Amino acid sequence: MCKQETIKYFPHIETLNIWSPTDQCFGNNIYKSTDIDPIDKIDFYQINIWYEMTYSRTCRVTHSNCSFKRLLYTRQDTIVCGTNIPANTVIICDICFLDSHIESIVIPNTVTSIGNHSFENCSKLTSVKILSPLQFIGISCFARCSGLKSIELPDTVTHMGDATFYNCTRLSSIRLPNALPTLSTNCFGLCKCLESVTFPQQVNAIGEFCFGECLSLTSVDIPHCTNFNEEKAFHKCTNLTSVDIRGCLSQFQSSCFKHCNSLKTVNFSSAICDIQNSAFELCESLQEITLPSKISKLEFKCFCNCCNMSKIDIPNSVSVIESRCFCNCINLKNVVLPQNITRLGLSCFSKCISLSNIIVPTHLKIIGDYCFEKCTSLEKDVPTTVTHIGMNCFIDCKSVHIILIINCVLLFIYYFILLVNFNKL
Repeated sequence: MCKQETIKYFPHIETLNIWSPTDQCFGNNIYKSTDIDPIDKIDFYQINIWYEMTYSRTCRVTHSNCSFKRLLYTRQDTIVCGTNIPANTVIICDICFLDSHIESIVIPNTVTSIGNHSFENCSKLTSVKILSPLQFIGISCFARCSGLKSIELPDTVTHMGDATFYNCTRLSSIRLPNALPTLSTNCFGLCKCLESVTFPQQVNAIGEFCFGECLSLTSVDIPHCTNFNEEKAFHKCTNLTSVDIRGCLSQFQSSCFKHCNSLKTVNFSSAICDIQNSAFELCESLQEITLPSKISKLEFKCFCNCCNMSKIDIPNSVSVIESRCFCNCINLKNVVLPQNITRLGLSCFSKCISLSNIIVPTHLKIIGDYCFEKCTSLEKDVPTTVTHIGMNCFIDCKSVHIILIINCVLLFIYYFILLVNFNKL
C-alpha cells in the first residue's frame, strides 16, 4: 500500500484504490467533513472505493471521479431512488422495502445478499427479477407477499432464512436452487396455492413447518435427502397424494406428514430407522405402507387414525410398538407382528374394528392397557408366553380367549402335588 512518503516513486499512477475508511487519500477530500491540506493533494484519473458504503453517503462525495464498488442499499435510500437500485449495489439491507406498495423489482447483477424482512408484507409485489449471482436471502425476506405468484431463484443461492416465503398465499410454483443445502423453518409455510416444488439434487435438512399447510401441494419428490431435522415439515398438506424421498434419510420427525388427508403413496429411504410421534397420524387415504427393515420402534400415534389403512408390513427389526400407534385404523384387517416384538403400548390397536387376525410371536411379553379395546372382529387366543396383560386390554373383544391363566393353574397343580407327596413322607 502506497503512503504519502512513498507514492512519489510512482509518479504515473492514475487509479487510486481505497479498501477501508482509514486508507490514505493523498489529499483528495472525498467527504466534505474531512479537513485535508490541499498542498498534499495528488490528482488521480479515477478513485475506486471498495469498502461497503450506503448509497446516501456516496451522495455526499465531492469528487466526480469516485467509483463506489460495494454499495449498501438501505430503507433511507429508497426515499430517493425507490425501486431503481443503483449499479454496484452488493447488499439490499434489512427492512429495505418492508410494508411498501411496490409492484415490481429488478435485483441488479451485482447483488449477492438480500437482508432480513427486505420485502416482507409487500402485498402488491407481483414481479421479482433477479439478475445477480445472489447467494444469501434473509429471514422473512418475501414473507406475506400475497400478490407474488412465481419467482425464479438463481442456482447460486446457498442460504434462505427462516420464513423466506412464509404466507405467500398466491405463490404457485418454485424451483429451488441446486446449491441450496437446507430448507429453513417456515420457509414455505401457509403458501396455500403452492402446487409444484422442484427440489435440488441434494437436501441436507428440512426445517419445522417448512411446507406446513401448503394446501395445493400434490406431490413431493426429493432425489436425495439426509435429514428431516424438525417437526411438521409437511403438516396438513391436505392435497398431498404421493411422497418419494430417496437418499440416506434416517428419521422422520414428529407430525411430519400429520393430517395429510389425501396421502396414498409413500416411498422412502431404506436407511430410515426412526419414525417419530404422529408422523403419519390422520393420513386418512393411506391404504398400505411398507416400512424399511432398519426401524426398531414405532412411536406414539405413528399411524393413528389412518382409517383407510388395510395392510401394513412391520419388519422384524421392530421390538416395540408404542401407545396408540394404530389406534382407530378402522379398516386394518390383518397384522403380523414381528418376531422380535416384546411390548405393545397403551391403546396400540384400540378401535381397529375390522382387525380379525393378528399373529403374535413368542417374544411378546407385555400387552398394554386398552391395547385391543373395541376390536370387535378380533378372534385370537392370547399365547401363554405373554406375562402381562394391561387393564381393559380386550374390552368389547367378544371372540378373544385369554389362556394365560393356564400357566398359573399348572403351577398351582404342580405345587399341590409336591405338598401331597411331602405329607406322605
